[in-house]
Amino acid sequence: MPPKSSKKKKKGGGKQQRLGTAARKEGMARYYKSLPSLPPNTVIESIKRGDDIPLEVVFEVVTDCEETQKNEPDKFCPEDQYVVIYKKLVDAGLVSAAFGVTVTGCMDKWQSSADTFPPRMCIMLLANMSNNDNKHRLQIAKGIQPLIKCMINVEKREYFGSKKHWHESIKVFIMLIVILHYQMRCWTYWYILMMN
Repeated sequence: MPPKSSKKKKKGGGKQQRLGTAARKEGMARYYKSLPSLPPNTVIESIKRGDDIPLEVVFEVVTDCEETQKNEPDKFCPEDQYVVIYKKLVDAGLVSAAFGVTVTGCMDKWQSSADTFPPRMCIMLLANMSNNDNKHRLQIAKGIQPLIKCMINVEKREYFGSKKHWHESIKVFIMLIVILHYQMRCWTYWYILMMN
């Protein structure tokens, strides 16, 4: 039977984790509200550093924009504040920044708070951006080789220096590959039809 002091330590850790989650949600809400006033380059630099709150907020913005454009095109408004922010972030290098963090994970350990923000989010961000824009798909397809090598290494099974992150990311990686393959194949068929 473990000593009583270790039990108390566990309870305290749980409370601390809950407080951390509440503070994190508050931080995300603040960042989301301040996003319209932030220069796009500042946001991109935060993503390149692997800062978890900017990365997660941008992921939510991209997901909302892409899903609305794909599933509810009648509700999609190009003048919407966050759609404009998304376009500005893309122009400032969002795809390259997300790709940089993703590829870094093939070689390095996760530098951010991986317990609250999983590294698979970057792959999900790339998958979401590749849904509607052929330019993004081509950019992702051109630079995806390091990620493929990392994810197919079933002997090592490490992503951001962690087996846990590899296992969490493998399904999202497969989803990205399927999206790229399907979309590129459709585009190729369309191109061939147009050329005949």
